[in-house]
This record gives sequence, structure tokens and C-alpha cells, in this order.
Amino acid sequence: MDKYYAGQIVKSKQGKDTGKIYVVTGILLLDETGKTGVKRLALADAEKFNVNKPKLKNPAHVQIFKYNKFCDELAGIIKQGKDINKGRLSQIIASLENA
Repeated sequence: MDKYYAGQIVKSKQGKDTGKIYVVTGILLLDETGKTGVKRLALADAEKFNVNKPKLKNPAHVQIFKYNKFCDELAGIIKQGKDINKGRLSQIIASLENA
């Protein structure tokens, strides 16, 4: 799980949101079934999900984007506990989709 970190940009490769780009806002270990180590990524987008109310997704169902200049900017915002500005996140996602 060390390959995921806050601020990282990923793309969904399974589910009804296939192809959608998200920002990792956290890594969660769930224990609702009594099993420890069940992992989920907390993800934000520029539309429905944000830092305070993220989408949870299985790490096996996302593709990692190569490190880019936006990761540090997003990681800083997340570490401060702030919500990501929807306009700025929309710009970042649009630039990645067009690349």
C-alpha cells in the first residue's frame, strides 16, 4: 500500500465510473467485516466527492498516473485538512484528460 499517497492522481479502471480521474485524499483500513487490512482509497473529484466526503474505492480498481507537478500542490492542501477548490481541481483534471 506504500505506493499510494495523498495528492496522488489516479484513474478508475473498473466500475460505473471507469475512466474518471480522482485525487487520493487518504488510505483507509476498514474493519467492518472483522478482517484487518481491508484497504480502500479515499478519492475526491471536482464534482460529487471532496476531501471531507470522499469516494471509497478498492486500490486494485484504479490506475496510478505518473507523478506530475500537481501532486505536491494537492498533497499540501490535503495535509492542511482543507477542501480542494473545485475550480482548481477541475482545471487539473481537464489538463490531465487532454494530455
